Amino acid sequence: MAAYAQRGGVRERQLQVRHDAAERGLEVTRPLDVLTVPRGPAEFERELIKAPTGEGRSLAKARGQPMGRPGALTRHQPDEALQALDAGTATQAVLARRFDVTQATISRLARTAAA
Repeated sequence: MAAYAQRGGVRERQLQVRHDAAERGLEVTRPLDVLTVPRGPAEFERELIKAPTGEGRSLAKARGQPMGRPGALTRHQPDEALQALDAGTATQAVLARRFDVTQATISRLARTAAA
């Protein structure tokens, strides 16, 4: 505990805040009593950020810009992997090593192709 306190750990800061509050005569029996942040301003700020972000996403989608994380496989690799799985010439683990992805990626590809 001493080494942790020397690094200025979170626990030490919590104890300091509790001590300061107790000295001022504030009741701090529960963790939420220590710091209570009004939600109204935070929610208002979130809406200020959210509105232009949503508009930007809508415009990008309208332009056909892809959203989200890029796929792990190139355009031709899913077809190649599915053909090898259907033919029985490779296992999911072999294909994962060949394409430098996880086995879960190949499994997900096979599952979505079957659906």
